[in-house]
Amino acid sequence: MTWADVQALRKSGKFQQAIDLGLQELDEAPDDFKVRTQLDWAFYGLIKNHLSSVVAKLKAGQPAPSGVVNQIHQALRGFAKQPKRRPDNALSNILRELSRIAPHFPFFPGFVRWVGIDGLGAEDWQYNQLDENRFPPIALGIARGLAKWVKAFPEATQDDIELALQ
Repeated sequence: MTWADVQALRKSGKFQQAIDLGLQELDEAPDDFKVRTQLDWAFYGLIKNHLSSVVAKLKAGQPAPSGVVNQIHQALRGFAKQPKRRPDNALSNILRELSRIAPHFPFFPGFVRWVGIDGLGAEDWQYNQLDENRFPPIALGIARGLAKWVKAFPEATQDDIELALQ
């Protein structure tokens, strides 16, 4: 098996299989950059799939399903167990997606703390332009997500509030 096999599984939407294979490959070759990259993008795909179902429920006026929220949390824990490569495009995309459900995700501040300021690349602090559309920086989305999270979770600690204000 190679990084291309992990990529093929990922591109076919078999994210968990891609993750399992990628982890197996990294056991044999821990420094394989291509496998690590495909593994990171497989985690992103898995997390994005789970997030999409939460967003759909929220748009329908329903609460975020706790089972799916827990699946997101478990996927993030799996991602966090990997050696840190920061800043990283997959991580930036995970943060962008996760910020969309921040007030419904109890573990949002913890993940943001784990990422840290050094986890954001220079491009994460800049506006992006695509054709006529201008997109806000990922860092701004994270800040807004933290502010919404503090409002949604009255039991927020002082550390959580300070993180939102940084």
